[in-house]
Amino acid sequence: MFPNSTQVQGRTYYFSIVVKEKNSKSVQYPYFCTIKVNGEIVETDYTIHYTDINYTINWLFGYQASIKFNNPVNMNWLSKHFDEVFFYFWTDTDYITNKEEKKFKNFTVDSWGSKDNMTINFTMTFFKPYDIGLLNKKSDFLKFRLKKGYEGNEDFYCQLFVGNCTEIRLSQNANATQQKRMEIIFDMRDPVMKVFRAVAANMYYGIIGLILLQFVLLGARRVGLQPAWVLIEYLQLVAFMPIYNFRLIPYLYDAFKPALVSHLIIFDETPFLP
Repeated sequence: MFPNSTQVQGRTYYFSIVVKEKNSKSVQYPYFCTIKVNGEIVETDYTIHYTDINYTINWLFGYQASIKFNNPVNMNWLSKHFDEVFFYFWTDTDYITNKEEKKFKNFTVDSWGSKDNMTINFTMTFFKPYDIGLLNKKSDFLKFRLKKGYEGNEDFYCQLFVGNCTEIRLSQNANATQQKRMEIIFDMRDPVMKVFRAVAANMYYGIIGLILLQFVLLGARRVGLQPAWVLIEYLQLVAFMPIYNFRLIPYLYDAFKPALVSHLIIFDETPFLP
């Protein structure tokens, strides 16, 4: 203890000095002492005020998404060790029972925080994108998780974080799995979805042809056009029919919709029929 130190100035210290006779085991004399250091008391805060680093899935639109840190990080280092630090995957609606963490067909980072050193934009490719986001009451999730071994790792903090790494740490939330619900994905890069999109587009011409054929046949039979108007109304009802708890992909729905209404209004003397 140094009397001229600001850490002790203005404080009072109490202690005792015990004097013991050399040739006696029991005779001793205590002397109580007090020292008061001049000056005003200076309170020193030894608490380390950590900067907690956290990241979240910033946005998710179709097969593109982004994660964002709440403080700048060393993107140059992270770009070389991204797969070593993060485990990224997605889970389907049966995850509670199957516990399957599904991998991506391809995962490409589009931007390593070029504007703020906090945001990472990426593009995902799924094996079956048409299976994602179909249910209302159950969800598919995109998930990110920090791999084990990095929590409290000072070397990792010094490499990834910008600033005094002894005062930076990962927040508890950052160590938890980050997730975001995935909606229906229209990934036209997938060959199966390309086919169904083409089928859906062609089906519109089939519907138009069906309605025109109805007009011609009904006009030729002179039975009025009420059945045709009923057909059109039925098409509208089918097109907007609410399917609770299930989000049918629109172009798949378009593909089988004509099958529901393709029956012609047949009469006894319909032309071209025996």
